[in-house]
Amino acid sequence: MSLKKYKKIIFCPVPLPPPYYGSNMATKDILDSSVLNETFNLEIIPLSYNKDTSKVGKLEIKKFLLIFKNFIVILRESFRKYDLVYFVPAVTGFAFIRDLLLLLPLKIAKKNILIHIHGKGIKAQAEKSKIYKLLYKFFFKNTSVICLSERLVFDIKDVFDGTVYIVNNGIQVVNYPAQKNKNEIPVILYLSNFIETKGILVLLEAAHLLKSQNIKFKLNLVGAPRGDIMKKMNHLIEKYDLQDQIISMGPKYDNEKKEAFQNADIFVFPTYYPLETWGLVNIEAMQASLPVISTNEGAIPDIIDDGITGFIVKKQDASDLAEKIAILLKDEKLRIEMGEKGKEKFLNNYTYEIIEKRIVEVFNKAIE
Repeated sequence: MSLKKYKKIIFCPVPLPPPYYGSNMATKDILDSSVLNETFNLEIIPLSYNKDTSKVGKLEIKKFLLIFKNFIVILRESFRKYDLVYFVPAVTGFAFIRDLLLLLPLKIAKKNILIHIHGKGIKAQAEKSKIYKLLYKFFFKNTSVICLSERLVFDIKDVFDGTVYIVNNGIQVVNYPAQKNKNEIPVILYLSNFIETKGILVLLEAAHLLKSQNIKFKLNLVGAPRGDIMKKMNHLIEKYDLQDQIISMGPKYDNEKKEAFQNADIFVFPTYYPLETWGLVNIEAMQASLPVISTNEGAIPDIIDDGITGFIVKKQDASDLAEKIAILLKDEKLRIEMGEKGKEKFLNNYTYEIIEKRIVEVFNKAIE
């Protein structure tokens, strides 16, 4: 008789890529874990409603059909026996209502549910709407929750009083050459979706300030555009005559993404995205021995040690951003020192080997 039958069974109706953004990729990494799959029998239902980021947030008939299809699948599965349900929801807006509907059969069936929160905005939504506050309380009732950081627990404290587990995000280790590529002109890397609240326009404003000070740099903008952001970006690039500073603009994956980190000297992620929780790209940059400049958003101050592995700058402040970038552009020794300390912190805290052990521990505790 197969030993697999003796493993605890975990039902996982979860969002998986595409599209390729932080929470989907983090969930995929968790469920791809060899340690997790050796320990548990994972039964995965992939939930995806968009092929790319340009479709995110748009209401389409085919999405409603997919929601109905997923609801029927989960309804059927709710009659089966599971030791744990692992659910990764959206936490605000229509997407939250959608995921509440999908979770409903499992709650009615009184399943043991563990909710992994990758977003934020619950507190603000509940304060604006009494209806949402009641829905959140129902959603979280008789569940346990994973938060990415103690810093983020505040977001659920008004609607949840159960067990909270803290599990940081982590990534697979990528081997970079011991010797970084030497750039005659330092390269600043931005790598994230091109969304205004991710700070891409603030970065271009900062680039203008750097150029006005006759500071030499190159700017590599890596990501997929959302909405009309390219028009705004191109307008600023032309307005400030930044064409000669730009290396590329567009998405890169796999080896090309690795090369973008390898060929950079400074990583900049000036996000003020209201739902930002972790900023997975920051630890990707730390792994590549890059000093990181980011903002006091979500759990980012837990990741970046200000003045040690990089800098924390004010949100939507191009002057502060330009000032901190200029410090690193002018001081190669400091860039290298901060990058080395960042990699050390990554290896001690954010490798996937560390995170998957913690996930196994949490799953076992939630099943007890």
